[in-house]
Amino acid sequence: MEIDQIIVLIILFAMSFFGYWFFQRRFENIPAWPRYNLMFLSFGIVGALIFTPFIYPYSVWKNLPVFTVIPFCAFNLFFVVNNFIVQRRIRIVAKEIVEIFAMLIGAYIGMTLINILHIGIFNEDDMTVILFTVFLFSIARILFNYSRLERVVSKNQEELKDSKIRELQTKQQLEILYAKINPHFLYNSLNSIAGLAMVDGEKTKEMTIALSKLLRYSLNYSESNFATLDEEAEMIQTYLEVEKIRFGENLHYEINLSDEVKQYFIPRFLLQPIVENCFKHAFKDSENNNFISVNIGIVENEILITIHDNGIPFPDKLIPGYGFRNVSDKLQLLLPGKHEFQVSNKSQKQVKIVIKELNNELSA
Repeated sequence: MEIDQIIVLIILFAMSFFGYWFFQRRFENIPAWPRYNLMFLSFGIVGALIFTPFIYPYSVWKNLPVFTVIPFCAFNLFFVVNNFIVQRRIRIVAKEIVEIFAMLIGAYIGMTLINILHIGIFNEDDMTVILFTVFLFSIARILFNYSRLERVVSKNQEELKDSKIRELQTKQQLEILYAKINPHFLYNSLNSIAGLAMVDGEKTKEMTIALSKLLRYSLNYSESNFATLDEEAEMIQTYLEVEKIRFGENLHYEINLSDEVKQYFIPRFLLQPIVENCFKHAFKDSENNNFISVNIGIVENEILITIHDNGIPFPDKLIPGYGFRNVSDKLQLLLPGKHEFQVSNKSQKQVKIVIKELNNELSA
């Protein structure tokens, strides 16, 4: 092999590597088979224009079929073999070896075809040079693919690590949000049970059962971060039953849950902190005729939840306490961008939650 041929091969190798990289990046949306055939056609035209004086001292038009037929045959045999290998799930090392041989055989078929059609004349030395060039191109392809694969794997590992960290942080945040049942509520409830035990055994039993149901519900978050609206409404009912035993006739409430919305899921323990806020803030200076209304339905294909009370209005500059922050954080973690959370004194005092995505399948 003469020095000028070696130089040409080095240039050809560099061009093949760059051409492969260029077409992989710029035409990645085009399917593989037409993309690579387009690449080899372009490469053949450029090769015929540049290398005609060095390799075959014929006209460009005479060399053009040579530079296009050989890559076409090499690649298409490679493509067929590659598909067969992928379907058979042959190991990666054997796959690369078979693919290199497929490209070499394809190139040999191309040169033989050119000789038969008298497009050009390839002797043994010519074939050696061409086959060596195809071999170099195969190595370039393997190097490029594996360097890119290494980057992709490394990037995916980093993303997976970040995803696991975010998932763990979210889980920890949710555990904190679920774990904090107001200790004052438990303290008051247990005091009421102790007081009732001396005078009314039946009410003591009712309150104890209701409180145990409430605590059991609060501990079930480990099974899922979501509950049906039917379950949430039942939990609110239980919570208000406990408060009703404490407040007696000084508390009235209603829960309106439409049948069409019962089986849709919302974040677990979403409504209780808002209802509890009524007792902590709205009713703190009132002893009589306290009223709470919880309404849940579907409006324009969205879940609409409103909680109204007749207690002290929200201040003009509301600073969210633990209850509202708990609800807001839960919505942000579990339904990002798919909810609205509003408080208002207009027309009547109420808290409004809108869930913009209907979901009747348990997904978390």
